[in-house]
Amino acid sequence: MSRKTRKEGWIVPAGEKLAMIFGNGSAAALNQFVQSFLSVYILMVGMC
Repeated sequence: MSRKTRKEGWIVPAGEKLAMIFGNGSAAALNQFVQSFLSVYILMVGMC
């Protein structure tokens, strides 16, 4: 039986993976909220 060897430079910890997923997701959600709010606000104020 052979043992799997890990390459030390290629290992990404699970905590870091989760941080990347939640960080990117929250940034996208915030961006979507701001864009929606500004679109509605600009239409209601009558700037367009």
